[in-house]
Amino acid sequence: MLNTHQPKRSAVQKAAPIARPTAWWRRCHLDALAGYLMIATLCSYPLPVAARSAYIGAGDSYQYVWFYWLFRRDWFRGAFNQTEMVFHPLGVDLVRIDMSYLNALLSFPAHAIFGDPLGYNLIQLGNWALCGLGGYFFCRYFVADRRAAFVGGLVYGFSPFLASRFCVHPNLAAAQFMPLAALFVLRLRDEGRTRHALAAGLALALTGISSWYLLLTTMLWFALQLLHGALTRDRRLLAARVWRGAALAGVLMAGLLSPFLLPWITNGQVGGSGAQPGINASVGDLFGAVIPGPFHPLWGDAIRPLYHFLSRYHEGYVTRPSPLEQLTFVGYTALILAWIGFRRRRRDPNARFLRFMACAFWVLSLGAFLHVAGFVFVGTEGALLREIGLDGVLRRLGYDAPVLGIPLPYWVLGRLPGLSVARAPSRMILGTMLALAPLAAIGCAGLLARIERSRGRGAARICTLGLAFLVPFESLIAPYEKIDPSTSRYLHSLARDPSGAALLNLPIAPEGAPASSMLARYMYEQIAHQRPILSGYVCRNPEYAQRLFKREPLLAALRDPAAAPPLDPDRARAALDRLEIGALVLHRDRYLPPGDPNLAYQGVSQELYRPTLDLVEELLGPACYQDEQIMVFAGASPCPPADPVRSPRPDSRETRR
Repeated sequence: MLNTHQPKRSAVQKAAPIARPTAWWRRCHLDALAGYLMIATLCSYPLPVAARSAYIGAGDSYQYVWFYWLFRRDWFRGAFNQTEMVFHPLGVDLVRIDMSYLNALLSFPAHAIFGDPLGYNLIQLGNWALCGLGGYFFCRYFVADRRAAFVGGLVYGFSPFLASRFCVHPNLAAAQFMPLAALFVLRLRDEGRTRHALAAGLALALTGISSWYLLLTTMLWFALQLLHGALTRDRRLLAARVWRGAALAGVLMAGLLSPFLLPWITNGQVGGSGAQPGINASVGDLFGAVIPGPFHPLWGDAIRPLYHFLSRYHEGYVTRPSPLEQLTFVGYTALILAWIGFRRRRRDPNARFLRFMACAFWVLSLGAFLHVAGFVFVGTEGALLREIGLDGVLRRLGYDAPVLGIPLPYWVLGRLPGLSVARAPSRMILGTMLALAPLAAIGCAGLLARIERSRGRGAARICTLGLAFLVPFESLIAPYEKIDPSTSRYLHSLARDPSGAALLNLPIAPEGAPASSMLARYMYEQIAHQRPILSGYVCRNPEYAQRLFKREPLLAALRDPAAAPPLDPDRARAALDRLEIGALVLHRDRYLPPGDPNLAYQGVSQELYRPTLDLVEELLGPACYQDEQIMVFAGASPCPPADPVRSPRPDSRETRR
């Protein structure tokens, strides 16, 4: 007989809850985007209060504002890969400027709607928030917990590397598509679908137009992924559909990048005075991953001398690097969460893959030779070798070339075709952060699950908020620097000169001095006067520009009047005509006191002001215009009259009207 007796439902037994449909804004992950945008706004102070009145950035940021203007100006002319507006009269290939073409494209609507500097600042803020969202999507591949994925997105998007590049290198800060490319390649490996191949190709193309450096880092990620697959004998990589998808992604990427990639292939390997200046200097130390950043508002002043200590043996054979280019700190919270995540899934192939990638990119960030606590074993002229008395012994043995030391994999990579442009190995730490983010998300998911079981959901929410505070707090740099968008009102009057002759800006950067902020500001002021200039500032300055300032007697004399022989005024006029220089603009505010800490980057010594002014007046006569900022001298063409009304900022809404 069948037993038809049904047990009675217990009085305490409850029916299973009915699953409620997820809100559309959660399905679109708008809640995560809003969270990242809020955190980016708070961390980017003073941007929220100065977005309309100043550009958030350091002195080099003038160069990026100039590039966005030049791109909008030349886009419809089809000449956005080369310009004659700088380094006149020969011009320069823009492949020498590792700029973000993506940001330049975004500047079209941003400038049209908001004007500058607000449009420029909003682009930077949006990129930072999207970096977090890209890391969030990448972490979602490894964890189902949205809270843990959000924290993982913070580990990547608000890492010390990206936080430090937010205002200084907007091209490197536009790294939101790098995790998406890695994500779609993983999905292509798992499923082999065409849509994943197309998405990977599109993400790679967007990464490439964001920055060539980011594209190089992403391609190294894929190369290391193949190496890891070969070492672990991952059969998924042998599937024909995976290789067909990879080929499709590569073709799509090459096609989309072809307008930008072809000039890079044809001219990008042309040497310059700035080629690989930091391959032995802009590197991470062996202990750099656990040394906090030198720009934090609380402990930055105490940590910064340590970074100078780590670079003490760079003097003598390369330029002392900036602490920015030595920064390989990954964050203590990220390290702890990543360790918990790996311990939790130490037998998971994905966790082992992420550990391999994190370690591999960390080794690459150390550069070509090992640096340990500031000691570098490179070259017989190194200070360390002199201290321990080995320099003379090694020289007698015939070891004079600077190849002594403990070589690392980057020594090989830096000499491969196409990779020689990567002049700052420390930037490879971004690949480490991309690998640490999912590991941290795995650790966070396990931690939250344990807290929720023992303490309840409220405690888990508090823990999530605490982690969401700690991760960006360790990378905090606020307040960021800001730069003044105003220029002399007479520069707008120079744009009315029908001859379009070039301008020579004074002072001229001394030979061997960086003067990057001063040169970038000359480029920014070009937005106002619309005239070519003889100077310029790009990542790899062309050698012919340096030769011009050395061999032309007029330019050499104006650079350092005390060291130049006497000049004939008639020959000086002939040189102005030959170089098509319509006017000389002497910037009074660029002559700084000898002890000024900004002297190397923002100007020249004040001691050169009077000799330069006397020489210009002797050759060209008195100034045709002067104010508190500039003095203008007529060159090959007469000076136009000054505007009766003060002109607006060079790229503001009033100018566009």
